[in-house]
Amino acid sequence: MSRGQRSAQQHGWFHLTDRGVDRQDIFIDDREHRIFLLELANAAERFGVEIHAYCVVTTHFHVVVNCPEGGLSDFMQRALQRFAVGHNRRFKREGYVFTGRFRSDPIIMDDRGDTAAIQQVCRYVHRNPLDFMPRSQLRVFPWSSYRAYSGSGRAPHWLRTDVLLGTHGDDPGRVVAFTETPHPTDKTPVNGRSIDPYTPDDVVAALAQVAGIERLEISDSDAHRGDGLRMLAAHLCWRLRTASCDELAEVFGVGSGQAFRNLANRGKRRCAIDQRLDVLADRTLRELWATASGTRAA
Repeated sequence: MSRGQRSAQQHGWFHLTDRGVDRQDIFIDDREHRIFLLELANAAERFGVEIHAYCVVTTHFHVVVNCPEGGLSDFMQRALQRFAVGHNRRFKREGYVFTGRFRSDPIIMDDRGDTAAIQQVCRYVHRNPLDFMPRSQLRVFPWSSYRAYSGSGRAPHWLRTDVLLGTHGDDPGRVVAFTETPHPTDKTPVNGRSIDPYTPDDVVAALAQVAGIERLEISDSDAHRGDGLRMLAAHLCWRLRTASCDELAEVFGVGSGQAFRNLANRGKRRCAIDQRLDVLADRTLRELWATASGTRAA
């Protein structure tokens, strides 16, 4: 089954992520980590993409890129497909390795080129291993660009460190202080729990904002909208892993976790064939990030 066409936006800064299908472990040993990073580096060189930060854990990855020449989808398609083909060959398996299309959240900067958004996204990426390791070990985690930024390891030749370091006065100590000092708004995974930075209410509110409707028109089970917005909201809530299926079933007023998955899958399929919904999905993700980072225009 085809997966539909992604938003036409291919230029600029993005936070990219994807995870193993059914949340399976995919980066199961050092070799898989190394091969994945090599495929990223090769694809970045081929399509003129700059890699500024990354973190690869057992079940998923995060990458921060700038695409001055465009080619975002070509870059990710090549890297993920080449890794997946090799991964399936090495482990004698078939089928998808990653779940759905990769997630690409644009990193919104104001007209003055404010780099605070880049700092915040890279901080989130570099803190991702706190889900399974103490903060004292963060700088030595081998599959993260944080080693290079903190001065604990050498940067690979393909990693662009100048921009993020420049926002911290080219001082690794300031990068460390910014990354490791706890903040009341932190939603980084901790204590073995995978926590997404967004809640179901965040998603519904953002979609209502960009669609210009009331929030109840999306989440109310009695509002049988023919325009697909309710299905789109369910798809986005599940895609962003905002809560469990059973919890989301309560939010959307359906009878069970399976009923919610059916609703979310209908939204996914509808989004893949309906360009208007695909655009709304992209705008909703932008709204979520802008609201969370405090950069949305008043």
